[in-house]
Amino acid sequence: MSRQGCGKFRTPKAMYDAWCEYKTYCDGKTKFVTTFSQRESRHITEEVPAPVSYSIRGFCVWIGMTEQNFYATYKDSNKDKFECVIARMLTECEIDTKEKLETARIEPRLAGLLLSKYGYSTTVEQKTDFTNID
Repeated sequence: MSRQGCGKFRTPKAMYDAWCEYKTYCDGKTKFVTTFSQRESRHITEEVPAPVSYSIRGFCVWIGMTEQNFYATYKDSNKDKFECVIARMLTECEIDTKEKLETARIEPRLAGLLLSKYGYSTTVEQKTDFTNID
């Protein structure tokens, strides 16, 4: 896994290639889980998949660049050619988070927190029509 040392990308393709490496890194995360086996009467520790959701902030840390500097360099400046890549990255972040929550690869109790940044809410809005009240 190679990281872009200074976090600078000369082409949108280079940025997207690094993004694909970051996604592979996130999907390949693992953790150790210890369970008790009654059959063997001992604790068993095994390494299991533990993917994490993608984020622009995580990507910035992965490439060694601050999020503020990332946006200032590639989105807020007049580099239109990078806007499509950044838009795709943001869309992939949302879709990945929803998919991992729906398949329980990420703890479902985090749904409200993780999806709130994409405009989703756990509250239900009720509209009341007061025009027909006697």
